[in-house]
Amino acid sequence: MSKVKGDGLFALVLFAIFSFGTYRSLVMDDPVGGPNDVGAAFFPFWVCVFIQVLCVIVFVQGVLKARGEQASAETEAVPMGKRVTLFLGILALLFIYILVMDTVGFVASSAVFLILVNQLLVFSETGRLSSPKGLAFSVVFFVVTSGLLYLMFNTVFNLALP
Repeated sequence: MSKVKGDGLFALVLFAIFSFGTYRSLVMDDPVGGPNDVGAAFFPFWVCVFIQVLCVIVFVQGVLKARGEQASAETEAVPMGKRVTLFLGILALLFIYILVMDTVGFVASSAVFLILVNQLLVFSETGRLSSPKGLAFSVVFFVVTSGLLYLMFNTVFNLALP
């Protein structure tokens, strides 16, 4: 039950942070470059709104779980040591991702980053890496996802990515 409260509080904190982001994107100087340009605040605004909706969903789920039933063995909190290890691992991978993106390119660095984060999460949960079949699926999935994101940003948003 304490995990549910923690998740709910975390969702409320994130909601407040992204509410400020939504406000800032609304009052941002929004230079428009042409008739088809949506402006600099379009994408940040919708990302903040999307994350706010997800925070509300997490909060409501936490409240409904707390009302309905006691925490079972499946929903027990993850030990703090494992949380810290995951946080530091993902932070290190993010730092490396930022450093190599200009050199390697968006598609390759994003795909490798997502594959490594996936492997880190699988290892933290099971104590071993994915099976070769699961790894092959992850590689294909994340390469395709990175490629689609690259195409979307290049064609739909007209943003140059490394």
